[in-house]
Amino acid sequence: MWVGCVLLALLLIRASEVFLIAFAGILFAILFYGIAKWTSGKTGLSQRVALLLSFTVTLALLGAGIWFVAPDVSQQTSELIDRIPRAVGQLESPVRQYDWADRLLDHKDQFIGILPSGANAVRLATGFFASTFGALGDLIIALAIGIFLCINPVL
Repeated sequence: MWVGCVLLALLLIRASEVFLIAFAGILFAILFYGIAKWTSGKTGLSQRVALLLSFTVTLALLGAGIWFVAPDVSQQTSELIDRIPRAVGQLESPVRQYDWADRLLDHKDQFIGILPSGANAVRLATGFFASTFGALGDLIIALAIGIFLCINPVL
């Protein structure tokens, strides 16, 4: 009995991402269906046409939002990359007034040796991009589930 409960708990923990994607798909289906029902009621369009219109308008608005926000995010990321080293440099002098921090900063070269460089840094960067594209893939899967549930709600 306990072994079964533990195995079920482990399965739920490991598969939680799948359940979250499915739940997001259900929420997308509710969103699309609600927009389609409202559009159909206000305009007299058939439910199928209103559903297609809700998909198109929602995805177009999402794409336009990303299109308009992406340059600002890119610029702010570049500024952040430029400002972080200066901020660390400005922080070093006030922190050196403490004895323990001064001793710690005297050994910063040893700490820098611990940080990833070369292949490890590339591995960290590729891990970041893989998780970003993984999240984008999860969003696409959730959208596909939502669209499928709207088209075939008897499932």
